[in-house]
Amino acid sequence: MIFYIRTGFIKYLLGSDIMNFQKELARNFRRIRLNKGLTIEEVCDASDLNYRTVSGFENAKKNTSLENICKMVNGLGISIDFSFIEETIANKLIDFRTEKGLSMSQLGKLTNCAHTTISDYENMKGNIRIETLMDISKGLAIDVRDIYPFTELDLKVLDITKYEVEYNGPTFDEKYLGLPFDEFINTGQCAAREAKIYSVVDGDTLRVDLKENSRLRLLAIDTPETIKNAGKWGVLARDYMKHLTSISDRIIIQEDIESRNRDGYGRGLYWVWLKIDNQYRLLNYMMINAGFAVVDHIDGKRLYLNELKQAQEDAKKNKRIMWGYKYLDPYFDYVTNKPRKRYWSVLCDGEYEVFSNDYYIKDLSFVTIGEGTKFKSKKDALTAKRRARFYEQHKAIEIELKYEGGGILQDGEK
Repeated sequence: MIFYIRTGFIKYLLGSDIMNFQKELARNFRRIRLNKGLTIEEVCDASDLNYRTVSGFENAKKNTSLENICKMVNGLGISIDFSFIEETIANKLIDFRTEKGLSMSQLGKLTNCAHTTISDYENMKGNIRIETLMDISKGLAIDVRDIYPFTELDLKVLDITKYEVEYNGPTFDEKYLGLPFDEFINTGQCAAREAKIYSVVDGDTLRVDLKENSRLRLLAIDTPETIKNAGKWGVLARDYMKHLTSISDRIIIQEDIESRNRDGYGRGLYWVWLKIDNQYRLLNYMMINAGFAVVDHIDGKRLYLNELKQAQEDAKKNKRIMWGYKYLDPYFDYVTNKPRKRYWSVLCDGEYEVFSNDYYIKDLSFVTIGEGTKFKSKKDALTAKRRARFYEQHKAIEIELKYEGGGILQDGEK
């Protein structure tokens, strides 16, 4: 009974801090579990804990001990040593307490913890719980992360503009630019030419200045889809390719030594080189080495196949993107374990959105951002855009592709 009274009093003292911290840990644990395709039952079996303990922690309803959290993290296939955790916490508590000139009794009064609890923690004897650790950190006037000992459950949303992987791939010889280039027949000489990119379709397909069919499929790689059968990291793979092509000074396409120059759909099949910081870099290699793509569609010899396989092994070893778990995909719903639903909105002067009163978009009004109609198809959004121009109330009217849910940390996500 005393324990429950103390726990309630601690929650009252800490306000929402403890709940926010617990929810953050719980959300990230769930995301990693889903990312690895594991059920709660499988984590229970691997961690030797019961369903109630794992489920209670995942739903932020249980004051879980750090020892059990470590067991659950190990159950996810992520190695962590609890004895090291205990020792780290003990050393940090002693350092902070002595730095502030506090005895165990004085710290106990500041934290509403018995000095024996603090003594047990410092001597690695206590059953360390999150709420008590939060209470002690508050008494020491420090952030709980200053003594919280591991980062295995720390995740972050990927910003592709700041995501960099050192390039150690093949180099391009400009002598290939002088060879005769045929868009339909492979010359067998690895001929190359400069190209102009019109758009990025997805993580392995571009639109360039090719005859008849402008689509170009990057040789020997595959990325998750972005629309039909969309998968995790598909949209970010597309965005990452957009970023790489946007910072390139020159685009070169090169035929393979053996592959056809066109596939059965009429798409071009080429190696794509980007000149970034005065260095030619193979885009096919970069997408694999960054962890967005895998080596695939190999039906014969390939000019840079060995380098691509090495890039994939390097991405696996360093747990990049699809091979790891540290990053979050903002286009993926970690509650339903499915890609977020996409829709189009019509943005007017950057301040308003179009609201349509019926499916046929006969009557329009202009509302604040976030309250406009979520058009299910690009065609409907374009129709609304055209009709909005007749009102002559706004100058800049554009359609915008959006995803349900907004940010990663939604209210209601568990």
